[in-house]
Amino acid sequence: MEGDYSSELRDVTDTHGKRRGLIPTEQQKLYALRNSFRKALTKLSSNETKDIAIRELQKLIGENATSEALRIFLAALTEQNKPINTLAKEAHIALLGYVASVFKEEMVDALDKPPSLLKTVIRVVEAVHKALAEGNEIIHSACAASLIKVFEHCLHEADNDTVSIIFYAPLEGAISSGNNRVAQSGASICLHELFMHLKERKCIELLKFFAPKFFNLFTVS
Repeated sequence: MEGDYSSELRDVTDTHGKRRGLIPTEQQKLYALRNSFRKALTKLSSNETKDIAIRELQKLIGENATSEALRIFLAALTEQNKPINTLAKEAHIALLGYVASVFKEEMVDALDKPPSLLKTVIRVVEAVHKALAEGNEIIHSACAASLIKVFEHCLHEADNDTVSIIFYAPLEGAISSGNNRVAQSGASICLHELFMHLKERKCIELLKFFAPKFFNLFTVS
């Protein structure tokens, strides 16, 4: 993964270097940011250093809300082959939600051609959905919280069909398929929390739109 990520970073800096005139010192800052972010991530797997690491990571994200930095954050947080424990997995998922809360509608990953908010949201949501296969309610709760943050900060003004396709349909599929009871349980938690969030925020039109879907999904004939 290290080699793969380095090539991604070169692509970003080279592309933006041509278009926006990045100078070597800015490239060095990106490498320094990447190293600092990944170093902090390694502290997430221990109870003794987790809280400190989260504060460090949130600070790095909050102070570097640029498209180049976003590529670094998403690449590090969505790696699938990195051997991390439950503590770190929960934090990775929670940090995806934090990224969404910081970048909001500017969460546009330069990896996509052409870049777009919708494409980035879909990739982030897919990363969260994959974590539902983890047999741990703490991770499932982190998934629910992050999905809500992505919706609230990035797509709160999207039309009903878009919200349904991105947030509801994959969870409905995990529940109705019955192929994975762990993922089924996690998806149920996410849908419940999403429904409660919509109710709390008084999203009447969305609630009306989703009500029949919720009823049909959880009603046994």
